[in-house]
Amino acid sequence: MKQNVAFRKEQHIIEKQKEMEEQFLQEYHQGSYTFSHPYIKQNPYGIAPLTALVMFETKEPSQVTLRVCGMEKEGDLVHRFDKRTHHVIPVYGLYGGRENKVVLILEDGKSQVLSIVTEPLDDNVKLPVSIRTTASYLDGEWMFVSPSTAAATAAYDYRGDCRWYLTPVTGFDLRQLQNGRLLLGSYRLYAPPYHLTGLMEMDLSGKIYREYTLPYGYHHDEFERKDGNLYVLTSDLSGGTEEDICVLIDRSTGEIQRQWDLKDYLDPGQVSGSPDWTPYGWYRNNALWYDEARDRLLLGGRFAEVVACIDCKEDKLLWLLGDPDTWPKELVEKYFFTPEEDGGEFEWFYEPHSCTLLPNGDIFLFDNGHYRSKRPEKRLAAKDNYSRGVVYRIDEEKRTVRQIWQFGKERGSDFFSPYISNVAYYGENWYMIHSGGMCWIDGVPSDTISTVLDFSSPSCRLDAATVEVKDNKVMYEMHLPASFYRARRLPVYTCELEFGSGKVLGSLNKTEEFGTDIDTVVLSEKAVPEDYNITLIEETDRLILTAGLEKGQLAMLVLQDEEGKNHNYYISTARGANSTMCVATYLDHDDRKIWMPVNKTGLSGRYHLYLIVDEVKYDLGVDWSV
Repeated sequence: MKQNVAFRKEQHIIEKQKEMEEQFLQEYHQGSYTFSHPYIKQNPYGIAPLTALVMFETKEPSQVTLRVCGMEKEGDLVHRFDKRTHHVIPVYGLYGGRENKVVLILEDGKSQVLSIVTEPLDDNVKLPVSIRTTASYLDGEWMFVSPSTAAATAAYDYRGDCRWYLTPVTGFDLRQLQNGRLLLGSYRLYAPPYHLTGLMEMDLSGKIYREYTLPYGYHHDEFERKDGNLYVLTSDLSGGTEEDICVLIDRSTGEIQRQWDLKDYLDPGQVSGSPDWTPYGWYRNNALWYDEARDRLLLGGRFAEVVACIDCKEDKLLWLLGDPDTWPKELVEKYFFTPEEDGGEFEWFYEPHSCTLLPNGDIFLFDNGHYRSKRPEKRLAAKDNYSRGVVYRIDEEKRTVRQIWQFGKERGSDFFSPYISNVAYYGENWYMIHSGGMCWIDGVPSDTISTVLDFSSPSCRLDAATVEVKDNKVMYEMHLPASFYRARRLPVYTCELEFGSGKVLGSLNKTEEFGTDIDTVVLSEKAVPEDYNITLIEETDRLILTAGLEKGQLAMLVLQDEEGKNHNYYISTARGANSTMCVATYLDHDDRKIWMPVNKTGLSGRYHLYLIVDEVKYDLGVDWSV
């Protein structure tokens, strides 16, 4: 009997890259490559099309200078590699859809000109609508952006030319680690619409050295300690709330060392949140900073509209920064700050994103300003609103706060982003403000976040504005025609390429089971209906079921072991509005599409698979071994 079920195994990208690396190294060692006849491998790890790898041998140790020629001389990317005889030269900054000129120069002045032809840019690469800066100001660095709507994670030079991008979907933050590599959200979904299995550590060649897998996944933000260990935001989605847990991960093992659950410090029922507040998403922790000097965590909450400070040593909540209006009196008196009298211009923030602790103790954050009031009668529409980067100075003893600096309010609704966005601090009076989620519908600023809109419609215009201000003068401004979660200005050549297989550290949780068998179901003699479009995908650490089911259908996946015991997994066919999601790049727009993982953790043996839909049980004809 035809089962109408597709089954496939899918390698982890680290395994794929291991095979790719072994293959090109074998090719290299089988040849005799010299400075005048080097080995060239374009896109060596398969996910960064504007990169290449050049390798060759020299008889005597020599430094090598690499010049990737730009559209004009100011766009040249130049880097000098250490003296050696075996030369491994990663090439970054190629242009898409053209023949690129790359020059190698030895210490003795000998040079070699290479030509590397690239494919056209992927359709997901969004090019700037405008950019205003100079080559001397950006000083060879690029602006990296991570998407919230359909777009590529990419980097742009001073002209706005795309010089690097990734083909897999990645999400949330992108930052540079102390070892020079990048840390960014995994390409693997943990739970719709955007919770990811963890974080990837990679270099610009696209090589992934580690994936840090978390039991309950990753979302929004992370922070590297001086010892290299990582604070990461996560959720226990089975606990009745989401996005309110922070964990500390051991970088060498991926194991969780400690956990902070915000419900242990605040009663969700006492939180006076934003108009988008729900009991499930009561805090929406989207920002994280660690104060190493005082061993404190700063945790920003979009829907709670506060930044919470937790003393890690004493394990207690120290204070809450935010508008105290409508909060319970006892919490206001215990945790909140009062604006200084005669402290100058002052405004609170609303539905914030990103928080940064400055060297002098000031707090820099992105004030989205969504609604700009807790009281319905005072809320502002998008056309009358604004977003801004803002710096606050607090006095913990006096419990007072003052506003030190801001940028964005003066632009009004032209800088208004109801969600996402971030800020960065470069030095005294030198700031970056990224308003990543601006949207207009029929020319009118929108309060609706762009991830739930039909942004392919001509009536919808998206804009992500990245601005750098130095000594109160705009030195950089780029506008991209999509929504981008965050922007990071980063140098290019910051680490060496290292050969050897990457690692997956940590593990996923045990998937929650439905406790009892359903006795009323009838085993069908027919195959599962073809229009269910059943696909089973086995990954290294889980099995994923995708199917096309109607909203409200009762469904369950059953794994029956060799002794006849059933492991039952409830399949949700509810359709959430996702009206506040920060990232839509992983979202499937087919309303019938069901996506459900069963993690291998806690399972062992051989299982036969069944699917229950509306009290009919179908044999999927698949045996799965763990």
